[in-house]
Amino acid sequence: MKYDSIIKDAGNKDCNKLLDYFLAHFNHYSAAEIESIRVAWLYLCQVSKDKFDSQNQPYYIHALRVACILAERDLDWQCIVAGLLHNVLSFENSNENEIREKFGPTILKLIGGTTRITNLKIKNKNQHEADSVRKMLFAMVEDIRVILVMLADRLDRIRNLSHETKLVQKQVAQETIDIWAPLANRLGMS
Repeated sequence: MKYDSIIKDAGNKDCNKLLDYFLAHFNHYSAAEIESIRVAWLYLCQVSKDKFDSQNQPYYIHALRVACILAERDLDWQCIVAGLLHNVLSFENSNENEIREKFGPTILKLIGGTTRITNLKIKNKNQHEADSVRKMLFAMVEDIRVILVMLADRLDRIRNLSHETKLVQKQVAQETIDIWAPLANRLGMS
């Protein structure tokens, strides 16, 4: 395929199973946009090479699945890049200046927005509190694409929750029902 270097440049066989799926959604991106996505992929692989999830898979597999969810919905290339890089600011070998230089201020704002939301400790006890949290999320983002990236992140997390403890499964599911599902519905993405 024309763009197989996006995935294969990382040199990891685990990513090849996602290659065909991911590349199927590149029909409407320009060559320059695809190059930006490729550079983001390589950057992600570089800064997350020592990061693994609770299933002992490389972290970048999750980020690639998030980007796939966004690409499947035909979102713009900046949203795809933000999906790939949505958690990189939490890695010690990543920094804002480097991201701004490589990807521009818009991508940095999207990633910064996802980082702020990820760092929130959302604990709601009732429907009124959940409504308040959803309103706060909309108020704190300058660009709706931050919410879209977070929804894709949550969808991937829900799809891959079976390896977590029952307590974590219950907490993530409850937060998804209370906060993220209504947000997705409000945006017409349920």
